[in-house]
Amino acid sequence: MLKGCAVLSLLCLFALTVCHADESKVKLEEVVVTATRSQERAIETPASVEVVGRDLIARIGAPTIDKAMEDLPGVYLKRSKGLSDIMPTVSMRGFYGSDRNLILIDGLPAPKGWSWSRLPSASIGRIEVAKGAFSALYGERAMGGVVNLITVRPHQPTLKVDLSAAERGTKVYEISLGDGNEKVGCLLSAVKRRTDGYPTIPVLAKPYKGKTEPKGEVIGFEETKDRKGNTVYLVGDTGKNWYKDESYNLKLDWKPNGENRLSFKLWHCDFNYGYQGGESYLKDAQTLSAVRSGVFKLKGSNVKVKVSETQFTSSYGGEPVDMFGASFKHSLGKKGEVGLIAEWDRTEHWWVSPSGSYTSSPERNLRIEIHSALREIIPRSKLNVGADLREGKVDAKRWTLENWLDRSSASRLNLQTKGKVVSAGIYAQEELMLMEKKLKLFLGGRLDVWKVKDGYNREWRDKEKRYIEDEFDERSEMTFSPKASVVYNPDDVTSLRASIGSSFRGPEVGDLYKSWYFWGRLYLCNPELGPERGYSAEVGIDRKIGDLLRARATLFYNRMKDLIYYRSFSDEEVKAYNERHGTSYKRIKRKENVASAESKGVELGANLKPIGGISPFLTLTYT
Repeated sequence: MLKGCAVLSLLCLFALTVCHADESKVKLEEVVVTATRSQERAIETPASVEVVGRDLIARIGAPTIDKAMEDLPGVYLKRSKGLSDIMPTVSMRGFYGSDRNLILIDGLPAPKGWSWSRLPSASIGRIEVAKGAFSALYGERAMGGVVNLITVRPHQPTLKVDLSAAERGTKVYEISLGDGNEKVGCLLSAVKRRTDGYPTIPVLAKPYKGKTEPKGEVIGFEETKDRKGNTVYLVGDTGKNWYKDESYNLKLDWKPNGENRLSFKLWHCDFNYGYQGGESYLKDAQTLSAVRSGVFKLKGSNVKVKVSETQFTSSYGGEPVDMFGASFKHSLGKKGEVGLIAEWDRTEHWWVSPSGSYTSSPERNLRIEIHSALREIIPRSKLNVGADLREGKVDAKRWTLENWLDRSSASRLNLQTKGKVVSAGIYAQEELMLMEKKLKLFLGGRLDVWKVKDGYNREWRDKEKRYIEDEFDERSEMTFSPKASVVYNPDDVTSLRASIGSSFRGPEVGDLYKSWYFWGRLYLCNPELGPERGYSAEVGIDRKIGDLLRARATLFYNRMKDLIYYRSFSDEEVKAYNERHGTSYKRIKRKENVASAESKGVELGANLKPIGGISPFLTLTYT
């Protein structure tokens, strides 16, 4: 019902604007690059594209760059703990997280994970968000859409210094320094952020059924429910979730002549987080002194609870990230351009739990791409064609620590998972002008060959007092992702578009090779996992009304198959596994391509140009 009302309302809006807009005064001259991998007027792109400009980013003044996108239609950002959230996610059209929504930095895939949101805001010139399936151009992960963070290229001396402070000890220090002219440009940006945070993890105690006699009665608890609806008791928290990071970005741009251009990018980021001051809410009913360990009876009931000191502590960790990129472009004049891109990055996400477990997951990625945009090979056409090669390596380890506050006190290696993922892709997209300045047809596709090799998993099993080791065979798969789109511009301020296409995401090394045991449950890897696949369709309309207002609407549908999720073994399967391997596990889960899903919805949006420093907007997304 909501979707129907929303669509009807927007159709009425566009009908009115067709009658009353003064089209002679209006031009949609904004140029975007993400939707077609070449410069295109926004009104002529075959996708729903949102742009956040540098002025808006500066006005928002958000401590992290992802906050600049939170009001875009069809884009869902999850940052539930503010600056302390180490895993912020962006989701589009029912596809969750950066694993299924591709993040680019100047057209280069950002390091996997969540570090992209920590780029210095002053280094970002604009953000382009292209929604829909884009594996036909970009390959894996471009299922829900593509976010392209485009950095600033200064043409004159620039200096920006921002210092800010907020509640809970939040402080942000940012500086950006640059200079440039027609031939050379350089920008250095840096930001440091920290916050004392607030308690984010409650400590819940279940009713204790053991035979230990309670030490006494306690007060300060609160009865509540867990996620399964069971009665539990809130007895404390793990302390304030503190966070700090620093991020540095250097961009160099050199244009020796009118035909050639070289660009270099260097980015380093490192964050750390933890919890401090974990508090027990329980107090002795007689002395009112705080209690943090032991078995106690809840005053006014016959319920007993058991608490321990470690319950009021939580993990700490961090993630250093380094990225280097270089690109070369050569102009062919009116015939188009060719380019070469190389990018290398490394990340090491690590964390320590109070139980004394230290996990480190270093990852290395290398990518090389050649791309060209060629005009008039066929009259009134433009061809985008390219190829790329990628290799990623992971070697994750988990140790037992003698002292959980000292990472150097590692004693036994409990788990090691490593492997390589290699992919090669070739893509092409033909843009045909069927009616002069009226109708465009986009036909494209991409062929990807995806290979996994050197898979290895080693895990220490306490029950058997030995390592369980597995080596996995090399395997490969081939995926083709087609896409077709059409754009009709009845006038210079209106765009009608439709598209259909497919997308995919290959499984990660951890999905394929990592088996591990935790709290009586065995989590099995699955070296036979295949890629997730998506099939998408959309229709939309975009119209500019006068010099101030832009309104747009999109209807979309996505069907997903072979989604990767853990499947629980039946009792018969658990029994068969134990008999075959001589084990005694009670519960077993394994990742499999078992899930299918669909999403459909409508995106509505209207934006006014800034008036007196205020940017009015209205968005509605129904999925």
